[in-house]
Amino acid sequence: MGVTDRYWRPIEPGEAERVFGRPVEIVKAHLRWLFAVAHCRWEDGEAILKRQPPMGRAAEELRWQHRLANHLADAGIPAVRVRRMVEMDGLWYEIADVAQGDDV
Repeated sequence: MGVTDRYWRPIEPGEAERVFGRPVEIVKAHLRWLFAVAHCRWEDGEAILKRQPPMGRAAEELRWQHRLANHLADAGIPAVRVRRMVEMDGLWYEIADVAQGDDV
């Protein structure tokens, strides 16, 4: 797995299935610089899956960002709630709720 032209390859269904532990459909995938994002759906739910390398950070630093985002969401501020982070094959996978509105 690597970076081509500064962009990570898309998250594939099999990769998402390993993270979620169930079959998923990739509804939409985005290539972003240094990470990839996929809107995943299964029979009774959906989530956003983001793949990224640690980039010199500790996992606890990312978890702190997740606690902050969830705190803001709890206070009624439009922030996406992060469900959890999975470490797999030297990469981090963030699982978040699907935000309201359009991703433009």
